[in-house]
Amino acid sequence: METFTGGRRPFGAGHLIIATSASTERIQLADELAALQGEHEDLELDLWGAEQINDFLRYQADIVARFWTRETAEVFCTGAPLPGVPAPPLDRQEQADRILVGPLKTSDVKPILREAEAERVVAPDRSARKM
Repeated sequence: METFTGGRRPFGAGHLIIATSASTERIQLADELAALQGEHEDLELDLWGAEQINDFLRYQADIVARFWTRETAEVFCTGAPLPGVPAPPLDRQEQADRILVGPLKTSDVKPILREAEAERVVAPDRSARKM
């Protein structure tokens, strides 16, 4: 992190993802990431641990096949929850809101659009990535 923030950023990068094969579920890591985000407000920081990497790779069969095998990709890249892990129940109220109010006015999307609109003039690239 310090090497990246202390040097010249390639391509005007504004987003840094730190990836590790270790678990990143500990609250101390979230606290440290929040502190670093506060020190480097011009950067969007993400910490990807084993859980996030696995979730991402579950939808990337071409990558899994390239670095492991096609057979591994066929088994691993289903996009479905792991066996024994129940899928979260549907939120019927959220579904109704998305249909009746519209998907752009729901509680999870509206704040993102508001942030993007606020950044549109000063940081159009970042704004566009949010939309």
